[in-house]
Amino acid sequence: MLSANQEQIFNDFGFIVLRKIFDQKEISIINSEFNSGLNIAEKSMSRAHIRKQLNWSNLKPEYPFLSGLLEDDRFTSIAKQILGDDYIGSYSNSNSFSSKVTEWHPDISVRDYDWKGIKFGFYLQNTSGSTGALRLIPGSHKSPFHEQIGKLQFKENLVNAEHEGFTVPDIPAFYAESEPGDVVLFDNHTWHASWGGGENRKLCSIGYFANPKNKDQENSAIKISQELSGIAERFPLTIISDNWIDGGKDNPERKRWVESLIKYGFIKNK
Repeated sequence: MLSANQEQIFNDFGFIVLRKIFDQKEISIINSEFNSGLNIAEKSMSRAHIRKQLNWSNLKPEYPFLSGLLEDDRFTSIAKQILGDDYIGSYSNSNSFSSKVTEWHPDISVRDYDWKGIKFGFYLQNTSGSTGALRLIPGSHKSPFHEQIGKLQFKENLVNAEHEGFTVPDIPAFYAESEPGDVVLFDNHTWHASWGGGENRKLCSIGYFANPKNKDQENSAIKISQELSGIAERFPLTIISDNWIDGGKDNPERKRWVESLIKYGFIKNK
């Protein structure tokens, strides 16, 4: 769980860096499973978008450690603390980036600030402000600052050449510099980006959201699942495996997660 100070930092700023969550043995296992997934991804798809990204789900029997992290108490205890007892584990993914830029964006398009989701992200290489560390804008998970950031003309998003646009390094931000074993936790509404770094920057992420409590939140969840369906067309390996879904039959908490993921359209293959 987060300490009281850590929880306050997360709530006020929209993120926090958690140091040395994984030991060296775990880092070695994570790298091995990541590289196995990367080998499959490189043979199955092309690098997409300005990020030159490959993306795949770890919720498959081939990646037992990375899959298991979604149910690891180091993460579920924090998810429960922030999102409540009725939290939902939604994904464990791996990403490889071979571009120097990831554009400014939040991880959620709906502006339903009462419906929360969180992401834990961890790089498998050392990162700094100029070599691909996650950049986050403090306080950008809250209204009206979130909307103010969204009104900026970001160069990477522009289709109108008349405006010069702001590049990623133009925007003041916190650089979440990290070493393997460190984890960055952030709110899905927090604006973030990265700049610099070389080929094949390795990032793993796991995500949770609060089970919707009313119709507006349910509509928000459905909207997000529909957007993710479009992403799955670019990244077909992000589809969760039947093996992981079926594992919920003997796992009450996972069963509850799967039921919600199906209900809101995040799982469509069952």
